[in-house]
Amino acid sequence: MIKSIVFTIFAMVHLVSKSQELRLSDSLLNYTFKTVQDKNISLASFKGSLLLVEFWASWDIPSRKNHVELLKIYENYQDKKFKLAKKFNILSISLDVNPKHHKLAITKDGITWKNMVCDYKGWDSPLVDIFKIKILPQNFLFDGKGKVISHSLWYEELEKQLKALQ
Repeated sequence: MIKSIVFTIFAMVHLVSKSQELRLSDSLLNYTFKTVQDKNISLASFKGSLLLVEFWASWDIPSRKNHVELLKIYENYQDKKFKLAKKFNILSISLDVNPKHHKLAITKDGITWKNMVCDYKGWDSPLVDIFKIKILPQNFLFDGKGKVISHSLWYEELEKQLKALQ
């Protein structure tokens, strides 16, 4: 009896954790983002590249600290070739609500990648639900085919993964 209870609990935990995984559909790959430069981009436009989608906000101190290390990684890997990808890109999605604070943070953090998205809806952004964001910072690493290969990576783990993919 105890074995069956333990098995049932294990099965329920496994099902709950599986249901919370991000699963990409074709509709998400074709989802169009509006960049802060007022350009339209989609995840599909990054096919063939490793893509780190990072969620952050100007008011979130861990996000801002993470940018220091992401800048180093981006500078080191943006022009590198990978086994299954042509290059490495970052798509930043901000959960800011104030355009002034958002743009100031980009400048202060010295962000050099071009792919910046913010709809200024904060936690009410539809992207929060699509990507199942619960905390900041949060990120997802996509392979060259648009499949999530890992998530919630701190810079050390991200760098290890990028090195392994070269």
